[in-house]
Amino acid sequence: MYETEHTDGRTGRINYTVWSQILGCPECGAEVNFHRVAMKDDGRLRDEFACPSCGAMLDKNSMDRLFETKLDPVTNEPRKQLKREPVLINYEVDGGEFEKEPDREDLELIERIEEMPLPDSVPIDRFPIEQMSHGSRIAPKGVEHVHQVYVPRAAQALGRLWELVEEVKESRLRNMLFFWIDQAIWGLSVMNRYQPTHYSQTNRQLTGVYYIGSLHAEVTPRYNLSSKIETRLESAFSDVSDVNEPVAISTGNAATLGLPDDSVDFVFTDPPFGENKYYADLNFLTEAWYGVVTNPGEEAIIDSAKSKNLRDYQEMMTDCFVEYHRVLKPGRWM
Repeated sequence: MYETEHTDGRTGRINYTVWSQILGCPECGAEVNFHRVAMKDDGRLRDEFACPSCGAMLDKNSMDRLFETKLDPVTNEPRKQLKREPVLINYEVDGGEFEKEPDREDLELIERIEEMPLPDSVPIDRFPIEQMSHGSRIAPKGVEHVHQVYVPRAAQALGRLWELVEEVKESRLRNMLFFWIDQAIWGLSVMNRYQPTHYSQTNRQLTGVYYIGSLHAEVTPRYNLSSKIETRLESAFSDVSDVNEPVAISTGNAATLGLPDDSVDFVFTDPPFGENKYYADLNFLTEAWYGVVTNPGEEAIIDSAKSKNLRDYQEMMTDCFVEYHRVLKPGRWM
C-alpha cells in the first residue's frame, strides 16, 4: 500500500503523502489547489497568492470551502467531505530520500484502496458533536464518525495493525504493543498537518484541539512508529520486572474513591484546567479504538457545550477535596 516507483524503475518505500485541500476562488469560481498556490520554496506558506485562473489576489480565509460527495463505506449513505487531492510523495530508495508528484499508478492505487471495505477493528462511533465544544471544528468539514478522520489507506493500515496486536496471546506483550501504536491514532489521522519546515512529519497535529488543516501529511505506519520501538517500548519497559507486592491501579471519580476513612498515606492531585482542556472530548478518538469511553457527566470541567459553568466546576472540585480529606490519615500528606 505504501510503495511507489522511482524514476529509474526501482521500488521506493513511501514515507508520507501530502494531501492538499481544494478551495474555490470567490471571484471566478475556479478550483484552486491550496498547496500549489500557497507553498513557497522554503516550505512556508504565503499570506496572499494569485488565483491561477483569474489572477485575483486571495488569502485562505477569503476562499470557499469545497466538498465532494462520496458513499461512506460504513453507513452506505452519501457523505459530503472536504475536497482534497494528493500532491506530493516523499519516499526512500536504497537509503536516499526523494520527492515526486503522484503519477497515474499512485493515483490508481489510492482509488483501489478507497473501494476496499474497512477492517472491523476500525471504530465507527459517532462523535458527540452536539456536546462537543470542538464539534463546530470537525462537523462543518464533513467529519462526524471516527473512521472519517482517516483517509482510506491510513484507515486500512491502522486497522490491520490493530488487528495484529489484538491477536497477540500474551497479555503483557499485547498491552505493550497497544501502548506503542496508540499514539498513531492521532498521527495517522487527517489532523496530522504537513509542515515541511519541521524535521519530521510525525505527530504534527495541534494539541488540545480537533483541527483539520488544509495540508495533510498521510504518514505510513513505518514512518510514524519504527523509531518508537526503541524510544518508547525499550525505555518504558526494559527495566520493569514482575511486581510481587499487592498493587491496585484503577480509574474512577475522585469524589467517590470507595476507600475507608483515614486509610491513605499520600495523595497526589492534579486538578483539571477549568475550560482550557476538554478532556473527555479529546479522549474520545483514542478511547473509541479501545471500546471504552469516558463518562463526561462526571467530568470536572467548565464547558458550555455540556452546560457546565464555573459554579459546577467549583462544586465538583470541592467534592474531590472533601474526599481527599476523608481518606487521608491524620498527619499524612497531600
